[in-house]
Amino acid sequence: MLDVLKLSEESKEPVRKVFTGIASLDSKMGGFRDGQLIVLAARPSVGKSALAAQMAINAAKDGAKTLFISLEMSAQETVARAMAFETGINMQHILDGTLDKSQVAHLKGIAAAYQKEIPLFVEDRSNLTMHRLEMLVKQYSAKQRLGFVVVDYIGLVAGDDSRKSAWEVTEKVSKGLKQLAKSEKVPILALSQLNRDSEKEKQIAIPTLAQLRNSGSVEQDADAVLLLHRESRQAKEATLILAKGRNCGTGKLQLEYNGPRYEFVPSMVHNEFANDF
Repeated sequence: MLDVLKLSEESKEPVRKVFTGIASLDSKMGGFRDGQLIVLAARPSVGKSALAAQMAINAAKDGAKTLFISLEMSAQETVARAMAFETGINMQHILDGTLDKSQVAHLKGIAAAYQKEIPLFVEDRSNLTMHRLEMLVKQYSAKQRLGFVVVDYIGLVAGDDSRKSAWEVTEKVSKGLKQLAKSEKVPILALSQLNRDSEKEKQIAIPTLAQLRNSGSVEQDADAVLLLHRESRQAKEATLILAKGRNCGTGKLQLEYNGPRYEFVPSMVHNEFANDF
């Protein structure tokens, strides 16, 4: 009990919280805390990478040194999404270089602000094993402790033994990420896909924990599991489900997706967490 009380009295390395910028989610969960593994899962092309990038940007703007590890998209694509998020300028125009002078000047100003004031780091890696991922996180933490880490996504972390099944690889990665969060005292947001079973029905149903791809260990190791749902790529309406939350319960939040900005915002009508789902 005395050790727990000391957490609030530490001056060197107090337990920190990272806030996502989505007020209802932050209020419900109390922020993402040091040592936590949070899993964000969805079907492909629903927007989980966009939501994770949005959370990373908001955390960095709050002063948390943030590392976004992209195993799927290039660093250029990830950063172009961030630029679209900040400005509303079409991401494809940014990547194609088809911008007018005023847009270029605006984006250069944002780039300068990030360089000076916003500690967001993006790494794009392929064939990254759990061991190498751990070394990468420790490398960034060496000079200044990291405040937030995003891994996009679990299924692309490579196994170090070709004889192991996808289930065994996922289990090792899941446990490794939880151990890394605890040892480095940093919240880690890890993205995951849902099984294809979730897409078989004509009417795409609200996702469940049972649909986590190569599940079992992922659900068990995570301190919280968020499931993102949209009925189609064109749908603006989205549901963010807190399907598991240690010490904070469960519930769901209605969001709206702004495609041009790759941004999720609380629904104008239902902007508070519902306790059931």
